[in-house]
Amino acid sequence: MNEKDIKIRKQWLGLLVLSIVINSVSSLLQSRLNPALNQIPQIQYISFFIPLIISIVFGYALYHCIYKKPGTKLLTFCLIATAVSMVTTLLLFLTGKVPLPTYIPYYSVYLIASQILGVCWIVLCWKMLKINKRLKKLSSPLV
Repeated sequence: MNEKDIKIRKQWLGLLVLSIVINSVSSLLQSRLNPALNQIPQIQYISFFIPLIISIVFGYALYHCIYKKPGTKLLTFCLIATAVSMVTTLLLFLTGKVPLPTYIPYYSVYLIASQILGVCWIVLCWKMLKINKRLKKLSSPLV
């Protein structure tokens, strides 16, 4: 593995951590600012901690299966799921089918930033896929 590969792997890991942090902050904002959740205090905690736990567990699975072990299956799934999610979110937003949350100011800015991060995630996942395939080929025994 050369310096460029190591740099790409570190960038991927950094973006993974950043996405977990952004997901956690988004979940916290929703649980604190959504007026529908203010009626029952326990719902606020549940609506924050369940997404937090899910994002941490999924983040760890990504870290373990993609970064520690040079896996390609979960990485391919991430590429496909991210692309489908980005296109779907953009289409639903542009057609007005997504009700914009009134409790989050500048939601469209958040949406644009998440789309930009999604493009960065796709590019880095694509590069990681090529690196992991190369690492898998190098580590496999010659038959």
